[in-house]
Amino acid sequence: MHYQNTLSPGIWSLFTVVLLAIPLQAQTPAGTFEELRDSLKLKEQETIEVTEESGAKYKAKVAAVSEGKIIITVDGQRREVAESQVREIRHRRPDKWWNGMLIGMGAGVASALVGVGTVCGWNDGECEVIASAVFLPTFAGIGMGAGAAIDYAIKKHETVFARSGSEINRNLRVSPILGKKTAGVNVSYRF
Repeated sequence: MHYQNTLSPGIWSLFTVVLLAIPLQAQTPAGTFEELRDSLKLKEQETIEVTEESGAKYKAKVAAVSEGKIIITVDGQRREVAESQVREIRHRRPDKWWNGMLIGMGAGVASALVGVGTVCGWNDGECEVIASAVFLPTFAGIGMGAGAAIDYAIKKHETVFARSGSEINRNLRVSPILGKKTAGVNVSYRF
């Protein structure tokens, strides 16, 4: 039986790039405490980083968020902070332990398929089976390990609140670029 794969290595590479680019979505932070409360991005007792209008930064735990104020605990002291006093609130984005492994495994499998196509030329069924048996588990395992290590090393913080008109909102812009022949991220920073 002769098996011929109709997808070229270039198509597999493009497929991999598109799959890895899909999770890249620009997140717009809440502009008011009401939006922040409605978005449910903060949980009670979660640690956050608050930047006040004065530029002072500190870590705090969330007690409650209302329409015009946030109640936090700083060094064991409960404080109410008005929305007008806060420039930005950041928190560590929740992250599943397995997503880095899956992304790494996907990249490893894609690399293995490209490797099989390169070694066997996509026309030798016996070579494809043997090379796949060696390449797939090896590359998938390496990809899983690398993906898990990279995911663990990257601290994922996101801005969940930035007051409208603040410097943070005006200066940094991140947006995905997805087209028929392009995939990427547009990042701009204004001084």
